[in-house]
Amino acid sequence: MAKAIDYALGQWSGLEVFLQNGAIDIDNNAVQRAIRPTKLGAKNWLFIGSKPSRQPPLRTSPA
Repeated sequence: MAKAIDYALGQWSGLEVFLQNGAIDIDNNAVQRAIRPTKLGAKNWLFIGSKPSRQPPLRTSPA
């Protein structure tokens, strides 16, 4: 319980800013949704051309 109280007290200044300015979002879900395609793509691109992917590597220049 003490950890939870310490955490809440550590967030107090951010809560005050939120309460003073109603235009500030309480969460960052919009930002997370915006960057999700990039992060999923990066994870998928990491495995292109590897044995588990069963796909040949992409050619970026003529051979």
